[in-house]
Amino acid sequence: MAHTNGTVNKNNKTYTEKDIQDALNAMKEDSLSLRDAERAFGVPKSTLARRSNGGLSAAASQATLSMTVENMLVDLIGHLEDIGYGINKKMFLDLVNLYLDKTKQNDLFKNGSPHPNFYFKFMNRHRDKLKTMKAQNISEVRAKSATPEVFDQFHDKPGHIYNCDESGFQPDPGNVRIITKTTTRNPYKLSANNPKATYTILVCGNALGEYTALNFIFKFHVRTKSTKTITKTNFARLIKIVVERNAFDRLSLITAFNNCGVYPLDRNKISLPKTNLSLTYSNSPLPSHITPLTYSWHCCCW
Repeated sequence: MAHTNGTVNKNNKTYTEKDIQDALNAMKEDSLSLRDAERAFGVPKSTLARRSNGGLSAAASQATLSMTVENMLVDLIGHLEDIGYGINKKMFLDLVNLYLDKTKQNDLFKNGSPHPNFYFKFMNRHRDKLKTMKAQNISEVRAKSATPEVFDQFHDKPGHIYNCDESGFQPDPGNVRIITKTTTRNPYKLSANNPKATYTILVCGNALGEYTALNFIFKFHVRTKSTKTITKTNFARLIKIVVERNAFDRLSLITAFNNCGVYPLDRNKISLPKTNLSLTYSNSPLPSHITPLTYSWHCCCW
């Protein structure tokens, strides 16, 4: 028994499973408090609290799905991210649960379903392929329009290819953290149009470097996080400074279209995560090697 007279160092684990069980028994039979059990048996009180409430040991939370199934899960998660339906921890566990129900393998896990620790162990096992990031919301209208066919229609009409960008003050859009491939830089997630008010500057220009007039959308008064009030008068003054610094020059606009591969058309430069979202609205099937999880995915996402 790992007796101790001081505070337990959680980063220096010297206790065993037997120490945990002895501590739990002492708490039950002798009414020992968490702090007293920690000092007597050398087990952190956080561990004792978790285990006394039914939490699993590290050994009990190891992989219980085959590596083949786990690899299918990894590929499915990547595919869902590509088409705008990235999943979070809860959806991941729901997905595994539905798969277990369909394949009648609930006995693989204690109580018939994976413990939340399974998610963290899974992510650790596949850390070379998966990570979590906050996804940027993108509307359905925008996702539907970013198809290869659309790019083909305008590849020789630079004066008809416009990009409209916005910036300004807006509330938190409610971005959520989803599981992504480790190679992803800016994940997107489909969402309904944001109903919150936005204080916006719209800048629009085409592939020839021609700008339209600047557009402003704002309420009469907007209060920023720094509690300073921005009015029509001082907002216009701020924009004047930006324009005088030549922020909207022709060469920068032409270079931007060139760098993203829109004009001249270069499919190797076009961002695949954005164009892949259009697959959500096509009849493109799931990759064949992950079809055993297709039913679970539909139940989980819809």
